[in-house]
Amino acid sequence: MTKFQWILKQLSGKLWIRTSAFGVLAVLTALAAVFFKGFIPGDISSKIGADSVDSLLHIIANSMLAVTTFSLSIMVAAYAAATNNVTPRSTQLLLADHTSQNALSVFIGSFIFSIVGIIALTMGVYGESGRLILFGVTVAIILVIVVVLIRWINYLSKLGRVTETIDKVEEEAGKSINNLLNNPHYNANPLHDFTPGSGHQPLFSSSIGYIQHIDIESLEKQAADLDCEVYIQQMPGRYNDGVSPLAYASRKLDEEKANNLARAFTIGGDRSFVQDPV
Repeated sequence: MTKFQWILKQLSGKLWIRTSAFGVLAVLTALAAVFFKGFIPGDISSKIGADSVDSLLHIIANSMLAVTTFSLSIMVAAYAAATNNVTPRSTQLLLADHTSQNALSVFIGSFIFSIVGIIALTMGVYGESGRLILFGVTVAIILVIVVVLIRWINYLSKLGRVTETIDKVEEEAGKSINNLLNNPHYNANPLHDFTPGSGHQPLFSSSIGYIQHIDIESLEKQAADLDCEVYIQQMPGRYNDGVSPLAYASRKLDEEKANNLARAFTIGGDRSFVQDPV
């Protein structure tokens, strides 16, 4: 896994990323009726009853704001329970849980959709045909909200419980262990009896924290370009104090090239499950 792929994986577990994506989609959906209104005859709107879309949007706006606030309070309580009753590190898995993120994203996205729709209706940008399209999209969003709410209510009965949290930790640890068993050297060669000499270049990072990820592909490419070998000394999960070398290059390098090699090591304040099963 390259560093870019690892960053994407970390971002996919962030609540704000998913919520922002749903929010942008909601805005585009609400404004799409303005651009497609010319394809539908205006007299159909009165036959279907698209005039009721205004009241539907107000209902969605009021209800989704309340549901989102309630859901956030439940999630905060569940995270606190997991921290106190299981392990603080298990909270990372709950924060990255896709079911919770999808539910909150749908609620917030629906709220944004309704607000944008209400504003656009007030400005009169839709017209009769645009109101019909907005009405159809609103009905579809209501169906999505109902399905997500049913799943969310069922999920809330398990969120934060000790057994459920332990199962998540077991599942994630199992994936990490299997990845390590299938690739124990992270696509590198095993290092045996290495003793650094005066001709080797130590690689340091000024960042203090846990090694979360090592981009082996980047190290291999840079080593080939520099015509040298890299001997990794610290694996993911180890704490980097900024004094101990992360690795050694087989020959002396200038500071810029040594720093570029060291950037293949991602260091942060928390440990990551991706390459660190411990």
